[in-house]
Amino acid sequence: KRSDFSSIPDNTLVFILGSQKVYTHKNLIQLPFLTVPLYHSLLSLCDVNIVRGEVSAVAAMQIGKPLLWDMYKWRGWFDSLTSDRFLDFIQITPDYRKLHNEFNIWTKKLFLTQIFQILDKNLVPPTSVMQNSQKSLIVTLKKYIDRFYFSL
Repeated sequence: KRSDFSSIPDNTLVFILGSQKVYTHKNLIQLPFLTVPLYHSLLSLCDVNIVRGEVSAVAAMQIGKPLLWDMYKWRGWFDSLTSDRFLDFIQITPDYRKLHNEFNIWTKKLFLTQIFQILDKNLVPPTSVMQNSQKSLIVTLKKYIDRFYFSL
């Protein structure tokens, strides 16, 4: 409920995944949860991605298109330490850091057009960062997730 979908531009389609129907708009397409290969294909077809889970964030980073990570919150608590480490790791701009924090801390409702404008100017992550650290990040996240004996 933090995003305002009323301002979706006419030339933009927004895909929302999940079983709960939340919004109605002519350019909003609600899809059920997809298999991982279909989900990754959809991520690669989109111009901008807003993702939730850690594995989804890594997949979106690998694709190399602008993304916003809607970090999971546990019982209403935002893990600002993990967020700061993530933002430092990807060497992001102050504009993106502000957007990421506003979106994740829920300080105010954001219009999709605002999000798109900022993401348009701030490729997340910068290509050089991914080339230098992609394997390390993937291995680290895989080890972290695998210790829980499941994957997202």
